[in-house]
Amino acid sequence: MFMTEVLRRCSTLEQRVADIYRQFAASFPDDKELESFWLGMAEEEKRHAKILAAEKAALDVDSDTGYFMPEFLPKLAEMDALLKRIEERAQQGVRKEDAFALALELEQSELNTIYRDLVLMGRAAVKLMARAVDHSLSLSQHQAGLAAGARRFIPDGPLRQQIEAWAKQFPEPKL
Repeated sequence: MFMTEVLRRCSTLEQRVADIYRQFAASFPDDKELESFWLGMAEEEKRHAKILAAEKAALDVDSDTGYFMPEFLPKLAEMDALLKRIEERAQQGVRKEDAFALALELEQSELNTIYRDLVLMGRAAVKLMARAVDHSLSLSQHQAGLAAGARRFIPDGPLRQQIEAWAKQFPEPKL
């Protein structure tokens, strides 16, 4: 599998995560703040999808397939299976705690690392775009956002403590 295919598939995966977060938002029409939180998370994922698509487009312009990356095939298959399972849960509607637990599972998956690695392997212009758009080269901002949401919307308990402990693994974002 060449880099252009990896980029295409990862862009699609990021868009699917955005769609999941939009479904979470739709589960809370009576809580505008919570709905807004999930829509914000969806927008971040949508930006990731666009950045990967821009990198693929840059390669396509040069008729360049990029690096050969066979190690990504099992990772992408694993991510696809995870997203299918979470999409099914999201379509049924979720409680607040379920949404945060599923988001934690998504954010703990390898997708964010794959995204960052692809951006870092890419062209300088795309790296600059990623940095300018949402500081995408730093995983910590996204994780900090989920932790802040948990502090705001989830009562203190095991799930919130799990999210807090996970988020502490990442250095503070530099803006």
